[in-house]
Amino acid sequence: MPVYNGAETVRDVVDRVPWDTVDELYMVDDGSTDDSWDVLTTLESEYDEIRAFQHDENKGYGGGQKTLYDEVLDRGGDIAVMIHQDEHYAPEEIPEVVEPIENEDDTEIVFAPRYGMLSGGYPLHRYLGNRILTTFQNVTLGTDLYEFHTGFRAYSAAALEEIDYHNCTDQFHFDTDVVGEIQRAGLYDNLKEVPTDCYYDDNASANPWIFSYTLNCAKSVVNYRFGPDSPQSSQAPVSTSDD
Repeated sequence: MPVYNGAETVRDVVDRVPWDTVDELYMVDDGSTDDSWDVLTTLESEYDEIRAFQHDENKGYGGGQKTLYDEVLDRGGDIAVMIHQDEHYAPEEIPEVVEPIENEDDTEIVFAPRYGMLSGGYPLHRYLGNRILTTFQNVTLGTDLYEFHTGFRAYSAAALEEIDYHNCTDQFHFDTDVVGEIQRAGLYDNLKEVPTDCYYDDNASANPWIFSYTLNCAKSVVNYRFGPDSPQSSQAPVSTSDD
């Protein structure tokens, strides 16, 4: 779980983690300016399963994921689940998200798209933007994902070993870059989508960097589609989503 200024929400998420499914929880404080690190160290003292890490300076959302995936591989983890700190996703659904990786031979990666965005309180203008951007990304990359932007994902350790996630940005469009790296690694056929619920309040409308995020996501897929090292030159991705 990458954490940035999440002192007010992170405990509520952690307290709902299904520990009968989750063996260890790795959390990184990405140079927060609030009390996140104090909260993480307190949680680490309360839960034997928690390992807390800290970036002295903010490395970005992608930089946080890189640190955590490195830890999973270094410590011999089997499956890495990434979930946001902000209570927008239900950690109780982790068992459903990892189940295909555990029980299906051809599934190594699971994305949990937000099928019920509007019913979950997601602002209409952001929902429409999500659908338009995702459509552009799918058309550009030749993919068929319901959503590129979910903050709830799972990867087998074997997949993480193959995906060059360190080639992805350190910023928030990491989650788009990684789709390009999944294609490049030849693992798109091994990606499945498992729908998840989502929960938003009035603060969901406040997103000052949404325009730069949208532009960066668009630039990312164009680069992966038409750049000199494009995976499209060697394989045509085939959708495995169930939507």
